[in-house]
Amino acid sequence: MPRTIWSLTLVSLLASGIVSPVAAGIPRGQGAADVPPLEPKEGSVNNDYAGIVTKVTKDSITLQSINRPKDAPWTFGVSETLAAGKVPVEPRRQPGARYTYSVMPEYMYRLTDVKVGDSIAIGYARLNGADICDHIRIWRRPDGLVPPLPKEAEDLRDSREVWKTRHPGRPVPDVIANRRYTPYHEQQNAYWARIAPMPREVKIGPAVAP
Repeated sequence: MPRTIWSLTLVSLLASGIVSPVAAGIPRGQGAADVPPLEPKEGSVNNDYAGIVTKVTKDSITLQSINRPKDAPWTFGVSETLAAGKVPVEPRRQPGARYTYSVMPEYMYRLTDVKVGDSIAIGYARLNGADICDHIRIWRRPDGLVPPLPKEAEDLRDSREVWKTRHPGRPVPDVIANRRYTPYHEQQNAYWARIAPMPREVKIGPAVAP
């Protein structure tokens, strides 16, 4: 569905009360409400899952499904890269595979960037029966402020920085230099402020006699 049509539809649903702001915050990859997540194959990589973070430690992350809140939370181990606090730029190599997948810059958050309550999407691998998170995309934060991507990830989204890396010493063409660029976190925060602003605290003062 085109983004404009989806946005208008979502606004209408929010206004009518059919969809709550929480449900509207479902990260891509979450799937239909009545469809359980697919069981990954042993040895598979780049599987996707999404949910709300209920717990995060130095070597694990636990997600609660948004669409299926009655399901038990799902705990994932984390890759050596994430456990070390590094940016997960590289894909996980699958033994024997001729090709690998590309990692979108939006999925390059560090584990240390994640907080309990975040709505996130992840890429994970099933290895020896364990599910290992390799890549993280923060989709929404309860306070409405998604944090910035690590610089090296943000630079991969910015065509100006990509040009400088690929063509060192050469000037950036005007068609690229003059292109408007919005960092990922600003894009996400503006989206949520426009579509489903977080509720504000209401303070009730003392009663005033008529």
